[in-house]
Amino acid sequence: MLTKAVRGRAFGSPVYVIAGFLGSGKTTLLKRALAHELERGVKPAVLMNEFGEVDVDGAVLHAHPRSHDIELQSLLSGCVCCDLSGAFTEKIGHLLKKTQGAPLFVETTGLADTGQVVAGVERALAEQSDTARLASVIVVVDAPRFLKLGAYWPAANDHLKRADMVVLNKLDQVDDRQVPLVERRIRSVNPAARIVR
Repeated sequence: MLTKAVRGRAFGSPVYVIAGFLGSGKTTLLKRALAHELERGVKPAVLMNEFGEVDVDGAVLHAHPRSHDIELQSLLSGCVCCDLSGAFTEKIGHLLKKTQGAPLFVETTGLADTGQVVAGVERALAEQSDTARLASVIVVVDAPRFLKLGAYWPAANDHLKRADMVVLNKLDQVDDRQVPLVERRIRSVNPAARIVR
């Protein structure tokens, strides 16, 4: 699913940014992507950003039966788009050396500005020469919450502007007639993004 939104030239480790609001389903999507890579015999890497001091999502991944095949790093107590930018660049470089061509997934905190995170990834990758490429920016949208807040919350638009792919999640919690409304709102912000239900 993720490879269909690849941007740029095909060389080095593909880097996927997974963004979205708190509780939208980013870690669930990440777990599925990691399971897919592990099934293919690939050992992926993950950089997780938690705004708090406790690595909740990292603990979820450590519980994975094949967690020893996943190179996992965390950035805690801050946001990669603001106060952790130096550590972010350093950890990206470290993980790219470990992956040696395997995918690297960057899961942002739900409070992060997706555009600033993408800019940070691009800066970090610029230092890596041809060892990696930004493959895709995936934004997970919590459909029921987006219906309630999307039109009134400027951060909703900020998440969507840099997305290559938007994953509509929790569709079982909205009326079928409301799904096109969510899609229209997304298209009004980012007409080029691929929307996946």
